[in-house]
Amino acid sequence: MSKKDVFKKFIEDCEILIVDKNPGSRNRLLKIVSDLGAKRHMIHTSSGVVEATDILKEKNITLVLSDYVVAGGSGFDLFKMIRQQQPDNKKLCLVLVTSNISQTAVAKAAEEDVDSFIIKPYTLQSIQESLIATIMAKISPSEYTLKINEAKTFIGAADLDRATEILTEAMELNAKPALALFYLGQIEYMRQYIDEAQGSYSKGLSFNTIHFKCLVGLYELFLREQKFHEAYEVVKKISKYFPANPDRLGEIIRLAVRTENFVDMQFYYDIFITLEERTSVLMNYMGAGLYVGGKHFLLNNDSQTAYKYFDNIAVSCSESVSYTHLTLPTNREV
Repeated sequence: MSKKDVFKKFIEDCEILIVDKNPGSRNRLLKIVSDLGAKRHMIHTSSGVVEATDILKEKNITLVLSDYVVAGGSGFDLFKMIRQQQPDNKKLCLVLVTSNISQTAVAKAAEEDVDSFIIKPYTLQSIQESLIATIMAKISPSEYTLKINEAKTFIGAADLDRATEILTEAMELNAKPALALFYLGQIEYMRQYIDEAQGSYSKGLSFNTIHFKCLVGLYELFLREQKFHEAYEVVKKISKYFPANPDRLGEIIRLAVRTENFVDMQFYYDIFITLEERTSVLMNYMGAGLYVGGKHFLLNNDSQTAYKYFDNIAVSCSESVSYTHLTLPTNREV
């Protein structure tokens, strides 16, 4: 059976979910997928994460096409959630739709969470080529991918020696084995080999400087070892390249305050105001971070930055009573 025949059978039989906050973009992608052979009644659409989650509960979705930025988060957040909910679904295809080179780099660095990506502006042919490659990779995975999956099975069974052997073999099959090094780092940390785990994550990042899993592994290692300044430098990089979500942003703000990186608070505020959903907890973290940062700059005779932070609190953290009723110093008191 040819690749196109395999693709035709796949697209005719699967339930598809398209996620994009723009109705026009959703409809255009729906038409293209339909023209490729998908059955109209098996194509579902949503504007964002919450609506997509409800559809995933009701339908046996096999293919998800999601824009990078969607209502309530990002396609990246959605994919991670789906992977967590369906860890054993080998047929699941998650495709991120990106609009620029930096987003494409993120898609590549999100190894395992993103199966493929489609670059805008897309055509029927470009989507078909991307989906064919993605589906064939699912049907006939590379030897490297098979080794990674085998190692994960042994990790789950607590056979760390065998998992390590398989990951060592996997590293010989890929010129840039960042994912294998991530899992090797996980094993080493489980064994309390802290320096070795740090070395594996760092080596993985030498192959892909923004490899998501290696960055998260290194961040969590530093955090558990109470190396807060090192942890902050890593998570700051994560926040720069990967879509923000409220939980991670709250952690970053807390760590920025703990490590006295007050100068970065404006950067996190800029991320904060782009979020469509801001929880009261995150609002409190943001308000506290801005307030402490503002006091820091007042004490260091930088009233301009201080009052910018205080203005940010008034504009975007007004629901947090703790901050709206603060009596701020006057210019005369600075």
